[in-house]
Amino acid sequence: MVKFSVPYNGDYEIVDHFIENKKFINDVYFGLPHKVMTSGRIIDYNFKSSDYLKNLPLALKKLKENGIKCSLVMNRSCDGEMTFSPELVQKYKEIIRPLVNENLIDNVVLSNPVYFTELKKEYPLLTFSISVNSNINSIYRAKFIDQMGFDIIIVDRDINHNEELIKNISNNVSAKIKLLVNECCLNECLFRTYHFNLLSHHGDIAYPKIIPCTKIYSKEPWKMLKSSFILPKDLDSYDDFVDVFKLAGRELPTKLLKYLLEIYFHRKNEGDLLTVLSSYGLHVWKNEFIKKYNKIPYLQMGKLPKNFKSVIANCDFNCKKCNYCEKVWNACLTTY
Repeated sequence: MVKFSVPYNGDYEIVDHFIENKKFINDVYFGLPHKVMTSGRIIDYNFKSSDYLKNLPLALKKLKENGIKCSLVMNRSCDGEMTFSPELVQKYKEIIRPLVNENLIDNVVLSNPVYFTELKKEYPLLTFSISVNSNINSIYRAKFIDQMGFDIIIVDRDINHNEELIKNISNNVSAKIKLLVNECCLNECLFRTYHFNLLSHHGDIAYPKIIPCTKIYSKEPWKMLKSSFILPKDLDSYDDFVDVFKLAGRELPTKLLKYLLEIYFHRKNEGDLLTVLSSYGLHVWKNEFIKKYNKIPYLQMGKLPKNFKSVIANCDFNCKKCNYCEKVWNACLTTY
């Protein structure tokens, strides 16, 4: 059975849960606070993140002692004027060094492949992954990355429903294939590059007011269903050509993260789809809904139509004529 790459949310308490469920886990991945290095997510949502750097070495050590691999994520999409510079490569080396010296990591996830050669030379025992944010969405791109020497390719999540393409990529590279399965950002999002560039320059920014997907989901939340997430029960279709399933959720409180893991580890058909999916637009929409109605929205996975996967995978974005997603949303959404 294919194992999972799971997120560390900054709460040391989640480590014991990982250990108890390590038969499902390939690796635990983590980022660093923006004051050290920004990455493709903001981890500061979590109320325990103030203790992040204090608890991180303890968490990694305990995971490693229990035979669980750890992955450092360095996947910000913009390095500004330092891009490609020797000074930035040196900064990457200095960030990685103490983690290697203490034997706390096994893998590094990079978004910019240009840094790979120097980092691999410095740390030959580490494996390296190319980030999902690097848009590896074709056999050509995958072979290019594979020939550079990357060990793991986290393919572009927009091709998740194209099983034949993923299978062909897998058959044409020696690197392992990892799939991000529960993100529900806008499909083929035109704003994604700029959104992640903004995260790379983390500051005092009113994210809910300026990120485009929050405005779209606020008016038409059912557009989340068009995204390229893979339902837990549908993972079986990918087992033969995917090596690792990645779960997003670094920002989740521990109770919700445990719920997400339970649903995906056991490939359940029942549960709240809104809790297991991940995107900033969804996060904002749920908060707005709760404030407006004083109720928590719950999208019943078990009520999704049997043809849901095939309809979404073959969507032609003719929404005015189709209305499939809106109908499904209204039929499955409840509150408590």
